[in-house]
Amino acid sequence: MTFLDWAIIGLYFVFAAAIGLAMSRRAGAPVSEFFVGGRSLPWWLAGTSMLEAVEAALRLYDGPPPELWLYRGAWQEWSVNEAIVLVPLSEEELRRKIQAIFKHESQKDSAPFPGPDPREFWQRVVDRNKGTAELLRGLGLPAYFAMEAYVTLSEGRRMEGPEVATSTLGETRS
Repeated sequence: MTFLDWAIIGLYFVFAAAIGLAMSRRAGAPVSEFFVGGRSLPWWLAGTSMLEAVEAALRLYDGPPPELWLYRGAWQEWSVNEAIVLVPLSEEELRRKIQAIFKHESQKDSAPFPGPDPREFWQRVVDRNKGTAELLRGLGLPAYFAMEAYVTLSEGRRMEGPEVATSTLGETRS
């Protein structure tokens, strides 16, 4: 490449940086707010864009097939018989989950179609996670403060894990 080619490339980068700097001053908000949408995107838009980002990343990924953990949320949670993975939550972990919900503005409002239940999202999350733990405790599994249910996929298919005897669930493994 000639000196003129390098000079044009250099001017392009200086020009692009100048535009970025000028726009950041006009915006007045931190750059981090740009990437999180001011934490006020509607739930359906945030969920759709996250799913699209995951699917796009998986299309570019050429390693061994990863596991994809699907979470439904408080309005249509996975039932215990549908779930593949059940994750126990302590009282502190559930509190941190609620704090994460509060940090995202769109999760504070009620859903557009909540049905007859007037509770907010975080209230449903607490009741659902504690209810799942109580149901499993009633079935004879170890007692936990709360429980989160997931379905896992690999290569677009449900992953079925090995069966584990419930008598071993409370044991620590080395």
